[in-house]
Amino acid sequence: MADVRDTRSEVPTRSGAARAAAAAAWGVVWIGAWCAVAGAAFLTLTRSVEMTRSITVLLAHGLTPYLYFAVWPGAALAVWRRKWVLAGASLAFVAIHIAVTLPAIWPHGTPDWAAAAPRLRVMVANVKEDNGVREAGARTLLAEDPDVFVLVEMNPQWDRSLADLGIRERYPHELLELTAGGGRGAAFYSKYPIAKGPEIDLDRGRIEPSAVVSLPDGTTVTVFAIHLVSPQSHTRQERWIDNMRRVVAAVPTIRGPFVLAGDFNATRWHPVFGELLDTGLADAHEHLGKGLSRSWPTDRRHHAPPVLRLDHALMSRDVTSLAVRDVDIPGSDHRAFLVDLAVRPGR
Repeated sequence: MADVRDTRSEVPTRSGAARAAAAAAWGVVWIGAWCAVAGAAFLTLTRSVEMTRSITVLLAHGLTPYLYFAVWPGAALAVWRRKWVLAGASLAFVAIHIAVTLPAIWPHGTPDWAAAAPRLRVMVANVKEDNGVREAGARTLLAEDPDVFVLVEMNPQWDRSLADLGIRERYPHELLELTAGGGRGAAFYSKYPIAKGPEIDLDRGRIEPSAVVSLPDGTTVTVFAIHLVSPQSHTRQERWIDNMRRVVAAVPTIRGPFVLAGDFNATRWHPVFGELLDTGLADAHEHLGKGLSRSWPTDRRHHAPPVLRLDHALMSRDVTSLAVRDVDIPGSDHRAFLVDLAVRPGR
């Protein structure tokens, strides 16, 4: 007689193995979700206490609006599976994510006074002082045809490249602060008359110059060329914070409409840059809902697409942005931008 095997006992065995595998898989999911919560907590804490001792932490601060996305899948799954403690923790950081990101992407609208206000188109660029293709970069800049150029990391070689292409014939007014190294040079080239404006004294001879631009109707606006030190080491991080706080301290002393334009080496999610925004200044990109646009890095040396907006135009209450467009400059590691401004006439 053939041997008949009873297979009924194998069914629960297979079912039990499947349940164990599913439980193990969900266990991995919950561990991952709690890890995301822990990461979000660390990010929130280090921003709250202004931890700046690590370039990795500073990079994480710059990536704040993207890193918080890690808690969203866990929040959804936890609600679905009724894991209420995890759901509550995850949803708290979802709320924080929305709160810290919304100001950068929510358009603020154009004030009524801007309709009849004089206009100024400004090109802001970190041209990179050791740029190996200056002629191509200069051609790109001049092709944009703004009213005023605000250029940082300028040096005599860059000035010659622009002069060779006829910048002085098209922009008869200039204010130059050129250096041979250190990235401290700045230049203003303008179609409108300009005069030397106030300076912001940072440290170690680092001065942030400004130009007072006279518009055709007689309205004036002060435009600063900003280039703060890059926080690439502990010592430079301390200088970077000090640089930013000196700019913060200078803001209340500036009279009339003004714009702080250039390379701040910071995003809105770096706490020290937040102190600058808290003075009442508005970011030109954010005002138009473009706060998640990115300006650095753009050179091949970094082997990565742009991930951070380090370049800004911060406007006083008598200035508003009407349009803004990023521009790639050959050989630079920063995207430039072209911004159309309305300047409120004196009251």
